[in-house]
Amino acid sequence: MIFMVSVPHSVDGQSSKIKRADEFYYDFKFHDAARLYKKVVKKHATNLHALERLANCYRLLNNSKEAAKWYDKVVLLDKSDPINFFYYAQMLRSNEQYESAEYYYNEYAKLVPDDSRGSKLAGSIKDLKSLKQESPRFEVTRTNLNTKYSEFGPIFYKSGIVFSSNRKADSYVRRTDNWTERPFLQLYYAEQNMDGTFENPTLFEGKQPNRIYHEGPIAFNMPNNEMYLTRSNYEMFKAERSSDKTIKLKLYKLTLRNGDWINLEEAVHFNSNEYSVGLPTITKDGMLMIFVSDMPGGYGGSDLYKCYRDDGGWSDPVNLGNEVNTPGNELFPYIATNGDLYFSSDGHIGLGGLDVYVAEQRGEEEFSGVKNLGSPINSSSDDFGYIFDPVNQKGFFSSDRNNNPGDDDIYSFEKFNLTAKISVLDDKTDEPLQGAEVALINTGSNKGVIGYTNSYGIAEFEIQPDKEYKIVASKDVPDPNKKYLTKSKLISTLDTRHLSKFKESISIELVEKEVPIVLNNIYYDLGKYYIRDDAKPSLDSLVAILKDNPTMQIELSSHTDSRSSDSYNLTLSAKRAKSAVDYIASQGVDVKRIVAVGYGETRLRNYCSNGIQCTESQHQQNRRTEFTILRF
Repeated sequence: MIFMVSVPHSVDGQSSKIKRADEFYYDFKFHDAARLYKKVVKKHATNLHALERLANCYRLLNNSKEAAKWYDKVVLLDKSDPINFFYYAQMLRSNEQYESAEYYYNEYAKLVPDDSRGSKLAGSIKDLKSLKQESPRFEVTRTNLNTKYSEFGPIFYKSGIVFSSNRKADSYVRRTDNWTERPFLQLYYAEQNMDGTFENPTLFEGKQPNRIYHEGPIAFNMPNNEMYLTRSNYEMFKAERSSDKTIKLKLYKLTLRNGDWINLEEAVHFNSNEYSVGLPTITKDGMLMIFVSDMPGGYGGSDLYKCYRDDGGWSDPVNLGNEVNTPGNELFPYIATNGDLYFSSDGHIGLGGLDVYVAEQRGEEEFSGVKNLGSPINSSSDDFGYIFDPVNQKGFFSSDRNNNPGDDDIYSFEKFNLTAKISVLDDKTDEPLQGAEVALINTGSNKGVIGYTNSYGIAEFEIQPDKEYKIVASKDVPDPNKKYLTKSKLISTLDTRHLSKFKESISIELVEKEVPIVLNNIYYDLGKYYIRDDAKPSLDSLVAILKDNPTMQIELSSHTDSRSSDSYNLTLSAKRAKSAVDYIASQGVDVKRIVAVGYGETRLRNYCSNGIQCTESQHQQNRRTEFTILRF
């Protein structure tokens, strides 16, 4: 898949052996080129050209250990290209030599300060410990589809999957890919059994999908009657080369009619001989396509783009932007049926090579909040081609982990949601409450579920990581004049990928009609009635109660001590009650739900009436603000 390599053609005067090695290099015969470059450096240990090309060969063959060995020599030489420091850091990270990788990322950042990747990836090394810790919510299994060849790029089809492989098969393909020294990729279909295993794969039906060069990966529309196929750029068995003498990839379309895939045509008007377009994914309504291209104007090597179905085809491409795309390579997008976008990248913070990421759909076809899926989906090797069915919580991905360099395998996985245990307690006694109603609402989608607490006061829910939820707890009691106030609380499941259970508690208060409830810590300056800043938190708690209990009506009353005249205290307390109500209304509560009353000194809580000598603390007991529930 020629998305991730740029091979320069400038050659200085070199020996005939180097010239021959370079010819292999330009033709992507990296195995042959490496053999010759090794012979050169055996005699000329500081030949920068040969060393650099040798390191590049192994990098492009996905042999990170051998590549790191040669980059280690390259970066020590004068006039070494700064990009070699970056490539060396990438190989070290893939080999899990994280401290050394951090050092060379920083060296690259010093040499090329305009490229954000160096400092960004150096700073990310400290986060890799968390990403490496396996999440208990994924169970990963190597499928029985794999051979000593490459199998990758799975896509759901009928009751199985279609994937690409360069295994030997009785097909139209008789040629060998220079890069891998193996047959060109062809498409296969495998039926999945009830136990999760697969029947023996067969070449995908029909002559059109599988021809003489690379075929796949692919995407289907929801009715499975349109196939969008990534294919090497050729016509009538003749490859079309770009101006840099390479064969790019194009996106083609096939239509299913009477059980056969026919009408091969270029799928998009922006296919080109000069850059690659491919690796598509399509939304379930068939109106949005996201694909990969290294067309000019992107952020890095290869970027993700989107286009829309319009009359007669697809619209002009639009780059997904720099929150998704990086100066590196973004590849293998997949839009799940819930709208989330999964893709692989070597430019975001990751464990090494390509990692799988997810970006949530926010708004119309906008994606943001990129997150690394972590281990066990990701490893220090290349991990890509992730597909996921949110209904069954199962899917597949590709990886070259635990293999000979360059061989990709298909893995299956099952995802388990996070179990949330919500405890509901009595606010005064801390005793668990049985039979309390608990609503759990996803604040992003505003969708929720309702559960009830058991005898231990616990309600259990299945929730998702990296989300924000609102808990709403309430409980009815037999006495119509009493009720547990409804209370809400925000919780976050960020940074919980290492947990299988999530615990949270919420306390609710039993109240009674016509029984005053004191709002503590509401103070006024002497003879004043404006709301001081230190009183606002207490009033805010009442605002929260009123918002959580939208049908409740209250009386809000203000009381003074007995000092000053009775009439003065009545007027002052009325103004204070009104100020408190005005503040509550300013927070979005309907003022019609609140009756403001100033009682002055008419409802003293102790004997400190007119003329009685009392301490300041005794007078303070009488200076208070209360609310009384009139209606639930």
